[in-house]
Amino acid sequence: MTSTHAGIVHQQPGQPTIEYLPLEEVKVKAWVVDVSARIVLTQTFHNPSDRPTGRAKYVFPLPANAAVCAFELEFEDGRVIVGEVKEKEEAARAFSNALEDGRTAGLVERVTDDIFTISVGSVPAAQNVTARLTFVMDLLDEAVRDHVRLQLPMSIAERYGTPPPAMQNASAAAPSTRVHVMVDIQTSDIIHDIRSPTHTISLLRYKTRGGRKSQRRMSAVWTSSEFLTGDFVLTIHADGLDNPRCFAEVLTARGSGDRERRTIAMQLTLVPAFQAPKIPSQEYIFIIDRSGSMSNARIKTAKQTLEMLLRLLPGSGTTFNIFSFGTNFTSFRPRSISLDQPSVDDA
Repeated sequence: MTSTHAGIVHQQPGQPTIEYLPLEEVKVKAWVVDVSARIVLTQTFHNPSDRPTGRAKYVFPLPANAAVCAFELEFEDGRVIVGEVKEKEEAARAFSNALEDGRTAGLVERVTDDIFTISVGSVPAAQNVTARLTFVMDLLDEAVRDHVRLQLPMSIAERYGTPPPAMQNASAAAPSTRVHVMVDIQTSDIIHDIRSPTHTISLLRYKTRGGRKSQRRMSAVWTSSEFLTGDFVLTIHADGLDNPRCFAEVLTARGSGDRERRTIAMQLTLVPAFQAPKIPSQEYIFIIDRSGSMSNARIKTAKQTLEMLLRLLPGSGTTFNIFSFGTNFTSFRPRSISLDQPSVDDA
């Protein structure tokens, strides 16, 4: 059973239809330190059936430059499964033995570079199950200096296009699905701006020991009573994000004989500073078809493509304008304007 559809999918023995469990709640807690991030994604699902599922898998899209470092599966009755790193063949044997013994187990498998699956065994009838995934990632570099972007592909279907035909008739997530995203941002220099081009966020400032508002630590929060229909994007502008840096973290633990041991982990980030040839000033004109043939998913795809193209334009010496046509035509501005973050957000 394979799928690029995010969530817990299962198939009853002898049944050709693939089903997925309704999503009850999503929580994202992210810690951003300069150009790196640690994210804990918690998703709660419910099995509404009066019988257990068949062997199920949790499928999720992994952001670019991300690596999974922890996984937990928690059931309503209090059972918690904690992931362990093993060689692939050894992990498969341990998983099979656990299922044969009637124990609940999960198995993380890599499918492609950006899709992972977790075999979670059977989900009991009328119970909730919570998947908690922790991963680390490097933030994406923006075209503008000292800007980085955190992009979380949290959508259910839109992230990878239309669901497969077998998924079309599956039970969908309820409208009461709750989504909560909190991103704690800490930088080594002054933060100038934090914004989301995709969602309306609230910003919380931390206070220093002297009682003043911190210029280097903030939190961005977004909540919704509905599940996401697209990626969650957060852009951060702070001094020195394009500079090389080195972080060190000291872990103190008790070893054998109750002796204290210290482990130091270091992260070195080198930002290339190539002398790229200067690009001559360019004017870009985008033409969007908004006629009746572009309704529903087509116009949404056109908007997403336009947003992506705007973010790929050179950051200096660029002007642009957008024209759309249907029964009449309109323009974004009377004449082309300079490309910058505010103009892209307005577009």
